[in-house]
Amino acid sequence: YSPTINGTRAALDDLERTLSMAIAPDGETVLLGTRWALRRYDRNGTLVAQQRLASSAQQVNFSGDGAWVVAALSDGTIRWIEGRGQFIQDAHGRPVRMAGVVVDVTQRKVAEEALRISEERMNLAVESAQLAVWEWDALNNRVWTTEEGRRFFGFGPDEPLHYSSLGGRVHPDDSALREAAIQQALATGGSYEA
Repeated sequence: YSPTINGTRAALDDLERTLSMAIAPDGETVLLGTRWALRRYDRNGTLVAQQRLASSAQQVNFSGDGAWVVAALSDGTIRWIEGRGQFIQDAHGRPVRMAGVVVDVTQRKVAEEALRISEERMNLAVESAQLAVWEWDALNNRVWTTEEGRRFFGFGPDEPLHYSSLGGRVHPDDSALREAAIQQALATGGSYEA
């Protein structure tokens, strides 16, 4: 099967057949998944990018913003593909061709998803235990804390946090011990407990 895009037959290799198709959210791009490639066409049916595959592209789709392509391959894997390009125009400003790159970013997307899940689990554990977790960016003198940390230390939701403002909320009897422990951790690169 070789589809027609706005009256232009999609250019495919000999014996290549289309297995799946998706239209970008803006309607400007058509993606074809074939037995051995992903092929991206502009709205006039001109091939603008392609990525060879080791397996057939059984299903293809665009992300909601059109920046990513997701392909389910016949070997059972899911591949995330990012394409970037730029139209080259003639002297009258009309696009005549497109130059670009296509990159398989699956490993990055898998890592991002693993990080998202890890953060979600950590947030659930912190919220469930009602922990006051905080982090100090010593280079920029900024402090981040959980909502429970803001409540614990008495900060409003939009109040800026700095090391000195956090230290000002520590009981005076504990202040010297806390400061010594932090300075020791900074000097040795270790952790701190107070």
